[in-house]
Amino acid sequence: MFILLPVKADEWHVNMFLETNAVIAKVDAIGNIYLITNEGTLIKYNREGKEIADFRERRFGKPGSLDVTNPMKIYLLYPEYSRVVVLDNMLNTKGVFDLNQRRLNTITNVAFSVDNNFWVYDKTERQVKKLSDNLEVLHESDDFRMLFNFDFDPVFMIERNNLLHISDGRNGIALFDLFGSFSKFIPLESVSEFSVDKNWIYYIESNSLKAYNTRLMIEESSELPNTEEYISAVFKNNQLVVLTSKGLTLYQKR
Repeated sequence: MFILLPVKADEWHVNMFLETNAVIAKVDAIGNIYLITNEGTLIKYNREGKEIADFRERRFGKPGSLDVTNPMKIYLLYPEYSRVVVLDNMLNTKGVFDLNQRRLNTITNVAFSVDNNFWVYDKTERQVKKLSDNLEVLHESDDFRMLFNFDFDPVFMIERNNLLHISDGRNGIALFDLFGSFSKFIPLESVSEFSVDKNWIYYIESNSLKAYNTRLMIEESSELPNTEEYISAVFKNNQLVVLTSKGLTLYQKR
């Protein structure tokens, strides 16, 4: 059962606008904003829009996946060279993982895990794998080709509430436990990036902010201000961060 609870667009107001050519935007638990520019530079801002730090690694191509779940241990994936760079809260390098050492050379996504390890998606084996800092495979899922009767090719993943949430941008969101065992599938079609708060999954669809409760199986909808087509949108801490070709806008509910 779905219940739609409309909220009007004029209940949002603009807190901040940053002119940028960024292609990826993330927000951490305390409201810091992270942008990856078209040139591959990672820039960190505080919640007021003041630049705090920046980072660029020129050896490994452009970053393709960023996880800021733990602001003290940020994961940045460079898929072309199968490298994961770990950064501290000031974007200083803490470590570099060469996934080629484990023949993990088709990794497309990375995510922090609450047990201080990290997840990667192995596109060749069609599995998610939890790795230690020694690149030991601690846990792995079953082959996705065996789990699903459709092509499930992840585009985004994040661990929340002791569950790894993975979307493919077409069919829905798959949930796995901390050991890589499949838990459930949520058929939210065309959802790529999303955020999770307790039992709620937040995502953008048709100029609306949607909130889906995984326990009650209900959905709420909040109308958003008219914006051009967005590149990325993240809802966190009652703030909405929308990235378009013109820049980044931070909205706050009134």
